[in-house]
Amino acid sequence: MAGGALVASTNGRQYEGRVTTFVLITCLVAAMGGLLFGYDLGITGGVTSMEPFLF
Repeated sequence: MAGGALVASTNGRQYEGRVTTFVLITCLVAAMGGLLFGYDLGITGGVTSMEPFLF
């Protein structure tokens, strides 16, 4: 499982990564993209199986 707080230090050095505004915005954009992609698949899957669409 990935997690910055759970990374063990090696050679006495600490993990120096930070949660910045850029990281938060990137995660938000990726999450919204995944939600929209899933919504699109659900809607188009339902429409393409409707009988009026098939004719």
